[in-house]
Amino acid sequence: MSSQISMEIQNALRAYNPWWLGAKLAAKKFRRNAFYLAHRALGKSSFQRAVLLSGPRRVGKTTILLQLAEALLAAGVPSAQVMYVSLDHPMLRNVTVETLLKAHAEAAETDPGQKIFLLLDEMHYAQDWPSWLKWLVDFHPRVRIIATGSASFAVQMQSKESAAGRFVTIRVPPLLFSEYLALREAEPPNLPAAPALDDLFGMSAAERRKFSAQCESLQAHLQRYLLVGGFPETAAISEIETAHRLLREDVLEAVLKRDLVAFFSLRTVTEVESLFLYLCLKSGGIQSVQELGSALELNKATINNLLAVLEQAALIFRLAPLDISGKKLLKARYKYYAADASLRCAMLLRSSAIFADARETGVVTETAAVAHIMAALQPRAQSFGYWRDAKTQKEVDVVLQLAQEFLPVEIKYRDDAALAKDSGLITFAQNESVQRAVLVTKAAKDFSVEPLPSATPTALLKIPLYLLLFVLGKMEAH
Repeated sequence: MSSQISMEIQNALRAYNPWWLGAKLAAKKFRRNAFYLAHRALGKSSFQRAVLLSGPRRVGKTTILLQLAEALLAAGVPSAQVMYVSLDHPMLRNVTVETLLKAHAEAAETDPGQKIFLLLDEMHYAQDWPSWLKWLVDFHPRVRIIATGSASFAVQMQSKESAAGRFVTIRVPPLLFSEYLALREAEPPNLPAAPALDDLFGMSAAERRKFSAQCESLQAHLQRYLLVGGFPETAAISEIETAHRLLREDVLEAVLKRDLVAFFSLRTVTEVESLFLYLCLKSGGIQSVQELGSALELNKATINNLLAVLEQAALIFRLAPLDISGKKLLKARYKYYAADASLRCAMLLRSSAIFADARETGVVTETAAVAHIMAALQPRAQSFGYWRDAKTQKEVDVVLQLAQEFLPVEIKYRDDAALAKDSGLITFAQNESVQRAVLVTKAAKDFSVEPLPSATPTALLKIPLYLLLFVLGKMEAH
């Protein structure tokens, strides 16, 4: 490498790391849940794996890296030992890790053998990343790595033998409701620590009334969160139309027309755009590959490939059907959801008028509820999906198979959330493995625990959506 190129690399590193020259780093005040998870991982000296922050575009991954740099410096780590690099810089895309570390030692005027916190942004642009990740983790424990990458990149890493066992992924989803409230500084100043979902079942009626009253003001923020609240930049914008335009341009357009072409070698984005639009329209609906193929006039192989692309790009997620034993079914018809309610609203040009439409309201509220359940509860679940009885077509929106029980969750965001005697939730609760169930409602007055008619004693937690989202968001942080 010529001395001029080496000097340019050093200049790029100095520009990314102004604290080497004594400048103060002023990262954004608002911190996502994933920041705290990553910070705890960095603080464990025995934890030698690399950490990957994975999620869709514009969810705040770069901000988290800079906040980690700020936290390390504030904790007394010498400035030269903290290096942030964005690997999408044209000068750095094809640079080896050895070259980066050498340039760091020269640019920061530091000892090449000292401990380094290496914060790598857009790691998917790195040259031969599986090999150098293995090399660093196995032979250079002095280098602590935390990186960002797209959701598809995380999937690719898991399939690379050389990366296996050398990294842990921290998922960075679209903003959860509690994060949106914190970003908007909308939480009441004296709000107590939120209980976990399990705790709500054991509360007394008086305790529930007190908690509900303390959180009452949060309800006013729910509709706006569903419309634009999934991404930090748009959550802070007042005008909904402007926020939706930015979501389409910065998230959807960039992912569909740049990332998918670059990382999945798609020759055209027309088909994947059409499929994503269709799934937004049908969000929460049960679809088979054959049905999707017929609707879009595409063959089964193409549909399967495009579904995998959208899921890996974190634009959609899906629920598999579970039978009464918790096993996944063959020939599955999945429930597909847009990754975030605000993405769906931006894609379909939905405004606040949707809340006068019962079907549209049902779609966005179910999307938000299922996304929060996945973020907070899926890691502890053995299985996670929806249930539908083949004979009666009775259905439960979400079922989690936990260590000792099934936990069914039904979402009925409406003024009257009464359960029919033959409802899917009551039908499913006849399983002796169901001791608790959750009914998500609209009104604050519904917040209660009552017995559910079933063969064995079953406690039904009725909880308004805004309270459930808030509680689950706080759980995800821990």
